[in-house]
Formats: sequence, C-alpha cells, structure tokens
Amino acid sequence: MKKRILIMIVVLSAVLSQKQIIAQENINYKFDDRSIANLVLGIESGNYGLQKSCIYLAGKYKLNNLVDELIRTIKVTDNSDLKILTALALHEIGDLRGKKALINFFKNEDDERVKRVYVKVCKEWKGWNEAAVIQLKN
Repeated sequence: MKKRILIMIVVLSAVLSQKQIIAQENINYKFDDRSIANLVLGIESGNYGLQKSCIYLAGKYKLNNLVDELIRTIKVTDNSDLKILTALALHEIGDLRGKKALINFFKNEDDERVKRVYVKVCKEWKGWNEAAVIQLKN
C-alpha cells in the first residue's frame, strides 16, 4: 500500500512539473529600457558570472538592441569562453551586424577553438554562402 501511494505521489509530481515547464515556455517577455540598461551594465561588468548570464539572456530572448554591446564584448575580452558564448548569442539573435562582425573577428582570432565556433555559427545562419565559410578557413 505504501509503495502505491509513493508511486502515485511521484507520478503526480512529475505530471505537475511538466505542466509548469510548458507554461513557462509560452510566456512572451517584454523588456523595457531599464531592463536592457541593466543587461548592458552586466555585460560591461568585470564579474565573469554576471557577464555570462547577461550574454546568455541577450541571446535567449533575441534582444536586437544588445547586438552592438555583444560585438563590443568580443572585441575587448580575452576570455575565449565569453567570446564563444557571445558568438552563440549573436547567432540566436540573427542580426546581420553580428554576422558581419563574426566574419571580421574570425580573421583576427588566434584561438583555434573560438575560430571553430565562429565557422560553425556562420554555417548555421540561413542563406549563408558555403563558399564564404571555405574562404574564411583559408
């Protein structure tokens, strides 16, 4: 009897948590100017964890107003993990400015790991010319 109750509780909690996850995915987020300004401050901060979180959020919510800040971040940072995360955020946003910036950064990048990510990100963009990616590698 105790096993049945325990199994029912586990199944019920699993079903309820599934409904919460589905409900969270359907929310349309609106960011006001203060929220964007806070994300910019977070990206510019020296706090690595805060920078990562703000860059991730910019990509997740496709915040076009942060493209210039993300491009600036790739220019000024020496941290390869931040460069990769920023490239992925630019990919998620899908803005043309980000695409052009990644092409330019690829040519000057020394870290092979970062270069590989830049190439993979460029290949993922719709309408991307495969010949351009091959040209980048040479």
